[in-house]
Amino acid sequence: MAGPRLTGLEFHWFDRSQLLALHYHQGAVMELEPSVAVLMADIVADTQACSDGPTSLRRVADRLVLDADAIQREDAKPSPSLPGLDTDRQIMALRCLAAAFETAATEIAVSRSRRATAPDRAPPAVDASLLGAEESLMPLRIR
Repeated sequence: MAGPRLTGLEFHWFDRSQLLALHYHQGAVMELEPSVAVLMADIVADTQACSDGPTSLRRVADRLVLDADAIQREDAKPSPSLPGLDTDRQIMALRCLAAAFETAATEIAVSRSRRATAPDRAPPAVDASLLGAEESLMPLRIR
């Protein structure tokens, strides 16, 4: 399956996502949304060290969508020798994960752009009445 080439960390995230989707597909006793939230919390923490975190998250999301589409296409093909596999849960999990990666990428990008455009805070003004007479005429020095 052709898709975006993943870096080592991205492949790690993709692998963990596929594992979660597989467990969900196999009927593991789990709720999808909370499980995805826990996984995404770990992955978002990883992106703090990445300069291109949002781009990486989007690449993984694209790969997860490609996997879900491929599974859906294979599931739709009639095969007399193989019984139809119930892949709905796996496809749902992959799409849920892809949406979570996209959401995280958007949130991180917005957060970073806000920090980048936020004006630097000016140093607090010094009240001249608090300084002695001789110090008020001199430029402020750090002692």
